[in-house]
Amino acid sequence: MKTIHAVFFTVLFGLTFGNCGVSKDGSHNRGILAMDLIVMSQPQALVYIANQGSGNFGVNVLQVSMTGAVSLLPGTSFGAIPGGLTATGIGSGHVLSTVKGANQVAILDARQGSSPLRMLSVGTNPNTIYVDPANTDHSWLLNDGNATGADPILCSATQGSFSVIHDTSDPVLLAHTHANLCVGKGPHDAASQTQDPKLAMVTNQGDNTVSVIDNSEDSPTFLSQTGGILNTIALASKPKGMVYSSLTNLFYTYLPASPGSIAVIDPTGNGNTGALGTPIASVGTTYSVLKSDTTGQFLILAGTDTSTSPNKGTLQIINVSTGVKTPITVGSTGFSDVQQSPDGKRLFVSTASTDASTSTNLMYVYDSSNLPSLNLLSTIPVGKAATTYRTFALNSTGNSVQNIFVPNFSDGTISVIDGKSYNVTNSFTVGGNPSLTTIFQQGSGSSSMNMGGMNGM
Repeated sequence: MKTIHAVFFTVLFGLTFGNCGVSKDGSHNRGILAMDLIVMSQPQALVYIANQGSGNFGVNVLQVSMTGAVSLLPGTSFGAIPGGLTATGIGSGHVLSTVKGANQVAILDARQGSSPLRMLSVGTNPNTIYVDPANTDHSWLLNDGNATGADPILCSATQGSFSVIHDTSDPVLLAHTHANLCVGKGPHDAASQTQDPKLAMVTNQGDNTVSVIDNSEDSPTFLSQTGGILNTIALASKPKGMVYSSLTNLFYTYLPASPGSIAVIDPTGNGNTGALGTPIASVGTTYSVLKSDTTGQFLILAGTDTSTSPNKGTLQIINVSTGVKTPITVGSTGFSDVQQSPDGKRLFVSTASTDASTSTNLMYVYDSSNLPSLNLLSTIPVGKAATTYRTFALNSTGNSVQNIFVPNFSDGTISVIDGKSYNVTNSFTVGGNPSLTTIFQQGSGSSSMNMGGMNGM
């Protein structure tokens, strides 16, 4: 497939030089008009939505045109529940969807039809998947494993696994498995260091550990089962989320056991194999999501206090340099995923809860330009999410958020929000229970599930 720029050049070359009888100004104007027409006909973004509930499995696709119009395209069904979802990082147009029941990952490209381009076999119960910011042609797929967190397909009864999917725009190779590595039980989140020694950390929720991985392409043990697993760090309780800050060159993971803490891991410690540092203590126990802000200066925790009915939405901003904590509680709701705008000025928060008396039909928008301070700017009415977790997708151009796409698990719909006015401009029925989202933009491989590296719930 020719790139858009190649098509532009071909059209302009033909119109400008193909007819010498046309004046320079006329030829130029015709070329500009043709280029404008081509630009307007191209999709600006493709939004993928995974349906995880009963009755309608698979992935739906919304197309955003260059004019901003949004339309529903044919989706695809796998006959099993999709898990994690991400647009790969090299601008190939490929989107990866894990398929839990089939122990596979589907390679999708809505521009080439509704059927998966390829199905790759991976480990047991593949779930979350992230683009590696250190090697953007790699996506890391965490296999949740069986009831104990072990993966008997790729490993043993005492080990879990993750797979690294290598994406390429080559029409024959497509995306393929680069490596499968056996780690601790129940690997669930990961983050990558973008500075030397370029390590990656994987949280293992089944045995309360973190696996330290050699993620340097220049290393002879890069992503190798033999020698590539550099260390296993024991934690005090089950880790949730993993983020890396390039500002401090440290990793952070949330330990929810009372009174709650943030474990800090120094990748340069223990001979560049990772070592625990001084934790951030007493952060609370109600959080399910850990993210970082765009600068790496602040950690952002979000979750739901289920000790009362209705529930309470909880947020906390932590300065990683000082350890100072700034908590926020909002009554009668439950907080789930958080994402910051590329310019750092807005923080978007989705709602979700399984408590029937708790409101889950709002999106919250905060002014985050002066963290740790958060000022509420808007509450946007959307559909309901009677579930434990709801994410959403930001469609951004440069630093500007154009649209917000919110899956409404309980209503089988997607709400489309204008990124400037915060008005709901459209709603699409997709069927099933839409849960996860990701965005492919022309010329890039952005993914709404990533913020500040590979991190999340």
